[in-house]
Amino acid sequence: MASRERGGPEAARAALESTTVCVMGYGDHGGGAGMVDFLTAMGARVVLTEIRPRDAFSPDVLAHLDAVVAEARFGGHDDSHLDGVDLLVRNPAVRFGNPLLAAARERGIPVEMEMTLFFRWWPGRIVGVTGTKGKSTTTTLADAVLAASQPTLKAGNLRVSAIKALLPGAADPETVAIIELSSFQLEGLGEHRRSPEVAIVTNLDEDHLDVYPTLEAYWDAKASIWLYQDADDWLILPADDATTVGYVDTSLAAAGHPGARRLLFADRRLDDGVEGAWTSGGRLWTRFGGEEHDVVGVDELQVRSDIAVLDLCAAVCAGLAEGSSVSDLRAGCLAAREVEDRREVVVEAGGITFVNDTTATAPRAATATVRSFAHERLAVICGGKAKRSAFAAFADELVASADHVVLLRHDNYDASDEIDALLRERGASDRVASASSLADAVDAAVALLGTEGGVVLLSPAAASFGLFTNEFDRGAQFRAYVTERWG
Repeated sequence: MASRERGGPEAARAALESTTVCVMGYGDHGGGAGMVDFLTAMGARVVLTEIRPRDAFSPDVLAHLDAVVAEARFGGHDDSHLDGVDLLVRNPAVRFGNPLLAAARERGIPVEMEMTLFFRWWPGRIVGVTGTKGKSTTTTLADAVLAASQPTLKAGNLRVSAIKALLPGAADPETVAIIELSSFQLEGLGEHRRSPEVAIVTNLDEDHLDVYPTLEAYWDAKASIWLYQDADDWLILPADDATTVGYVDTSLAAAGHPGARRLLFADRRLDDGVEGAWTSGGRLWTRFGGEEHDVVGVDELQVRSDIAVLDLCAAVCAGLAEGSSVSDLRAGCLAAREVEDRREVVVEAGGITFVNDTTATAPRAATATVRSFAHERLAVICGGKAKRSAFAAFADELVASADHVVLLRHDNYDASDEIDALLRERGASDRVASASSLADAVDAAVALLGTEGGVVLLSPAAASFGLFTNEFDRGAQFRAYVTERWG
């Protein structure tokens, strides 16, 4: 299958060599480091502007920066940091309306992001994955499915730099890139009117309302993944999510765009004539090009949770779009595994299963995970900082499915306060305990389950900031503590 006309590393070098590029924000997950290394390898002169002070970085990071960048400015952004700059590359955490970005645009300095540069120069095809929940799992599963038949690159919003794959000798036109895309990354792609050849939207729901003024503004950012697709591209959507499909249809109609071809995924048989992937009768099925195939038994999979199996159906749709055979789809499904920090079984000991779902930072994601353990004796560790999210449905699910709830407490953990109040309103105050550290929360959950055992589930439904650096730090602490105590 043909990819868009993209220049590849040679075009990147031609565009960047001997230019001065300002990298705005070094980041915490490798994106800034990857960008600096890529730009210097392409012959650009790099300057860094970072809002955090110099002593916020490790000696190793500082030594590397001192060796490769022309200038590194810490402690805030200033318009003078744009002097002599030909291009500004912003970290996804830098908001669109930041004054330095406005100043760059006023000066006529192009503003890019890692993803906009990657989409411009990656020589192969791109599968983009977004959604409010499930995008990391779906990206990982799509990588497993496609890797059964062709070389793949998995990167994006996964703490993996995609841009370094464009270094000389690293970019293979036969490699399909599977890229997880956050709303923040998609903002940049929308500004440059770029979408992937294959787009997967797992769902659209409430999240990041601490950043976006409205739910519609958040969804508008997500829309960039499908708005600029060509008619022969593929858009993969959840068949039974009327809200998501309805918003996609509305946004395309408003743009006067017919949209790409569609594949749907579901946990029930798709209607006749509809193409995609689904589960039914304990089997995973596909329909494509008018042909229907029984691909694999659900009981054969290493992917176990109902949510992840549905995500696997979306991943199989990506395989259909990329021309995978039925035997390759089967091999990919059998190789697929759920990922760290997402419904991750860390330890099983003493009749208790410890599950790390730290990336459930929105109520809907946590609600779905809690529901999937409803048949178990269940102690849920949750709470944190709210993102203007609504927690009523999450509280309802806790009442329906959880035997015990341990709320994480910190001065700015307003989500914990709201969940506590909602549970009290529902007459479930006797199930609620609190803890001011993750270790204490785990110990409390274990004590509450007692000798009968069950599942200790970390599924916070909220942001981590306060007790933790980010959600991955929260998951790492959970993993380390339970492994040390019970591993």
